[in-house]
Amino acid sequence: MAKPTVSMPNWQAVYYYFDKWKTNGLLEKINLALNKLDRKSQGREEYPSILCIDSQSVKLSPRRPLDLYNEIIPIFSSLW
Repeated sequence: MAKPTVSMPNWQAVYYYFDKWKTNGLLEKINLALNKLDRKSQGREEYPSILCIDSQSVKLSPRRPLDLYNEIIPIFSSLW
C-alpha cells in the first residue's frame, strides 16, 4: 500500500504562530466570535446568562466535624 503524501508545515512555525496569537489574544477573540455565531444560529442570545457560586461563602467552624450534607445541600436546594 502506498503512503498518502501529506504536506505538513514545520512544527516550529506552527508553534510560533500559535504562541503569537495566544499572547496577543487573537485565539480568544476568534473563540468568542464563533461562540456568538453558534448561539445566534440556535436562536439564543449572544451572551449566556451566568450563575456563580462562591465556595468561600460556605463557613465551616473548625470546632465541629465537617458535615457536607447539612452544610452544602441547603445552599443548593435554595437555588432549585
